[in-house]
Amino acid sequence: MGWSLHSVTLEQAAEQGLVEKINRKRGGALGRKFGLEIKDLESPNPELRKAWLQRIRAECLDEAQWLQEYCCTPAEDSRPSSLSKCWLAARTPNSN
Repeated sequence: MGWSLHSVTLEQAAEQGLVEKINRKRGGALGRKFGLEIKDLESPNPELRKAWLQRIRAECLDEAQWLQEYCCTPAEDSRPSSLSKCWLAARTPNSN
């Protein structure tokens, strides 16, 4: 059986309710952090989603980091990182 790639961008996760789930878990603290007084913690809140995504994006060093880390877009430099080289080495059977 083969494999298949499944990916979800941060924006898709926000659209699916991730931000509201975080806010609910924190008792509304996330909304207050952005100056929003949210009374209904169960309903979708586009304003909270927008503020949260803007904050995450502002914390990125550059557009390339945003695209790679949060938008499932590979970097232009597609050489394997040190971590993936180690992982590949560990997964490769010993040919001795």
